[in-house]
Amino acid sequence: MKFNNSIISKFNSKRTIKYLALLLILFLSLNLSLSCEKGTEPEQLKPGRRDYVWEVDSVNVPFFYMTDISGTSPNDVWAVGPGGDLGKTIWHYDGDSWSTDGISRGISPWAVFAIDDIVWIAGSDGIIWKHENGIWAFSAQLKLEGYQSIGFDNVWGSSKTDIYAVGTAVAENDHVFKQSIIAHYDGKGWKLIDTGDEKCSFTSVKKDPISKQYFVGGKRNEPYLPDTSKLFILKDEKLEKVEWEKENVDDRISISITENELLFGMGDKIKYLSNGKFVELLDVSMPNYNGGFDGRNKNDIFLGLKDGIMHYNGNNLEYIYNAPNGVMLALGRRAIFEKEYFQIEFYHGYIIHGKLK
Repeated sequence: MKFNNSIISKFNSKRTIKYLALLLILFLSLNLSLSCEKGTEPEQLKPGRRDYVWEVDSVNVPFFYMTDISGTSPNDVWAVGPGGDLGKTIWHYDGDSWSTDGISRGISPWAVFAIDDIVWIAGSDGIIWKHENGIWAFSAQLKLEGYQSIGFDNVWGSSKTDIYAVGTAVAENDHVFKQSIIAHYDGKGWKLIDTGDEKCSFTSVKKDPISKQYFVGGKRNEPYLPDTSKLFILKDEKLEKVEWEKENVDDRISISITENELLFGMGDKIKYLSNGKFVELLDVSMPNYNGGFDGRNKNDIFLGLKDGIMHYNGNNLEYIYNAPNGVMLALGRRAIFEKEYFQIEFYHGYIIHGKLK
């Protein structure tokens, strides 16, 4: 049988075109795959800067203890604390100076949290207030049957309709017996979450940006037993214990949220989660370390010490602020922005303010 050469030529031509088209598709697919993989590579973190200019403000109110600070920008920062004059427990920084409106309110605040245009404060007697449109207003007073009162130590949320407040309830007849407290705000109102038989005094609550789970930390207080620091995951409004706890009064748990992940202060170690396991980032075994830290990322972490503030830049630790000679600091929580840093001091009402040059 004979074939027409023109037919064979056309057949070969079509087959060649198909092969070329297939090769082109494979090449483009491989290129796209490689570019996608490259795009998902984690950005290399630069060492955090240390060239701060420092100043110290003091609210100078007798018997006032500053316990928490939060803000949405360096020109909108709030600090609170109990004691002293009830009209001077809530302070605001507008980018220039600290001030209080002097209005006495029925709350002794321990915790503050600012998100967007709303500020929450919570404290003793289970009381929570809300600041919106320039006005402070009573929001809720939560009570637990069989317990005399609730004290809130920390407020934090991922959105205006997802806010948590954590703390402890004290028994009516014996203040030694306590109950863990978690309250949730869903945009409509506050309610208590069942914490089972846990006796922890919860001091931290944060949402992990990676797993989207809430972590809660605190210290379990029971009569005749050592204090025990514990960490939990809050899942579907139920507590699940994380396999970490320490029976030592000096080993505490704290949780810090950075730009893209959570960091955990576990005793004298700072750790992060990787594939569901805790990985040590930094050993802070120093006699002056008070267990408090916060950061922008793993290479930009601030640690509170009794004689100043230390900084970890991914390579080493170094003092970036030194307390005046003879002054012992009880450093508390922090508010950190892109180029500014605010650090409160418990006993003296100090606000240590650093600005990057």
